[in-house]
Amino acid sequence: MTSQHTLSSLSDSLADAVEAATKGVVRIRSGRRVATGVAWSVDGQIVTVAGAVGRNQTASVTLPTGMEVEATVKGIDPALDIALLHVDSDLTPIERVDGSDLRVGSIALVVGRPGRSVRAALGLVSGRSDEAWTTPMGAKVDRFIDVDSSLPPGFGGGALVDSDGYIVGMNSRGLVRGGTTIPSDTVERAVQQLAEHGTRARGWLGVRFEAVTLEGEDATAADAGAGLLVRKAAESSPASEAGVRIGDVLLSLDGKPLGTWRELAQALAGAAGRPQPLRVLRGGAAVELTVTPSEKRGLRC
Repeated sequence: MTSQHTLSSLSDSLADAVEAATKGVVRIRSGRRVATGVAWSVDGQIVTVAGAVGRNQTASVTLPTGMEVEATVKGIDPALDIALLHVDSDLTPIERVDGSDLRVGSIALVVGRPGRSVRAALGLVSGRSDEAWTTPMGAKVDRFIDVDSSLPPGFGGGALVDSDGYIVGMNSRGLVRGGTTIPSDTVERAVQQLAEHGTRARGWLGVRFEAVTLEGEDATAADAGAGLLVRKAAESSPASEAGVRIGDVLLSLDGKPLGTWRELAQALAGAAGRPQPLRVLRGGAAVELTVTPSEKRGLRC
């Protein structure tokens, strides 16, 4: 086989992979925002990035056929940068894989629809791991996939496609600098939660703190080796209204340990508006409080 024939076959295979994904990639427009979306179910579910819709309740969707329809925003998870939309149209989702078979050096295609037609960019998987990681706002992502291809404007919410034309995940520009891919299994979990519960607003306590190590009697009373020492509780914040005092050590929220900032951020993901048990160490004894985190956008806790 000649090298020219090999390159031609590779070119055809990549074009076939993009063509396969084309029927499951849509354009999202909400106000001045333009992004891409991925058809997730036959009955009208579409996933895109949270920033594509902001606080709007509707968005305009251009289907692969060129038809423009109105979508309803069913839910948003800012911590994962995922929004779930629904259209009253039949869709053609593409077969999905979770990316666990990708290897460093595998070819991957970034597919978006920033305009009426599909665009694609070629890249290589430059890094991957099956270890879960946590986003800056505390959401769990099942695995890490890094591709050495930038996300052009309007590609956020689009698909990462492997060389066989399967969708590996949804591309996001909002979680880490340079962009990343949210694997299909993580997106699927988010879709199920958003379809059932709607928007998962991140909670806010209104405290400043530092992580501390607990030893001796404090560790015994807390039944924990670490916690978050409260340096300040904002006036009229959920924490102050729950009775949190300066000098308290936050131990757990809704049963989740609070030994680090990241653990607190993860505990607050989707916690806004729900009363939850807050366990603190105060004066050498564990105290049980009840706190209702309020909605907060951004990275402060």
